[in-house]
Amino acid sequence: MFFCLGIFLGIILIVFSFQKRKDSISFNYFPNNRVKNYFLQSNIFFSEKAMCKIECFNLDTAFLDEYIMSSHVNFKKSKIRGHNDKQYFLSFSFPKSNVHEMSHLKFKKHNDSITLVDLFINLSLPLSPSSTALDHLHCEHCH
Repeated sequence: MFFCLGIFLGIILIVFSFQKRKDSISFNYFPNNRVKNYFLQSNIFFSEKAMCKIECFNLDTAFLDEYIMSSHVNFKKSKIRGHNDKQYFLSFSFPKSNVHEMSHLKFKKHNDSITLVDLFINLSLPLSPSSTALDHLHCEHCH
């Protein structure tokens, strides 16, 4: 009897304490999630090359948070240990646009600043007879 009363009071206490939370509960203990959360909580600057490619591929910087959240940190390509300027490669696809797998965001972390250095975008655009797939993947004026 007392056991059931204790469980009932415990459940009520937990329900009331979780209802007053403004933020959802997140468990960001894995390295992939910690890196993405750090990027989302930081101010991200854009390099000239990244801005050029964003304009060239007609991407929206407002979706950058969604790109980051749907990405996976590629630690094999990233240069983290033993480097002052750490570089992170985030592989992503974005179903709301024509961006598909094998697209990457390249970030540089220097001290406390985060910079989007480069984009490698794999677009699924319908090809016209006069164009090739490489025309869609390369911006000539972005170096």
